[in-house]
Amino acid sequence: MHVELYEGSGFTAIYSTGYAFAALKADGSISAWGDSRYGGSGAPAGSGFTAIYSTEQAFAALKEDGSISAWGDSSRGGSGAPTGSGFTAIYSTNTAFAALKADGSISGWGDSSNTARILFSER
Repeated sequence: MHVELYEGSGFTAIYSTGYAFAALKADGSISAWGDSRYGGSGAPAGSGFTAIYSTEQAFAALKEDGSISAWGDSSRGGSGAPTGSGFTAIYSTNTAFAALKADGSISGWGDSSNTARILFSER
């Protein structure tokens, strides 16, 4: 059985949380659907995004200028993303994100307990 999940075309990649999907279009715009609490709504507007990453309940998207937008459950990385630009990659656990900047620094956000504790420990 074929089911149309989302109207439109031009999508190049699909990502998921445990409860929602986000799709990246060729122009760098993002569409999201599913449970609104966990990233199914609130995707950033505009274009120029190059990749999407996810935890179990949130998404983070990297833009061409190295800036980051996050949405979904705020306790799982849907808010608190670092500001500014120059980030080159994002990595995720089940509950948190870590972003690598061009200067070699790392920023983390999301759940600072349990499995994500290592991201936020002082070195």
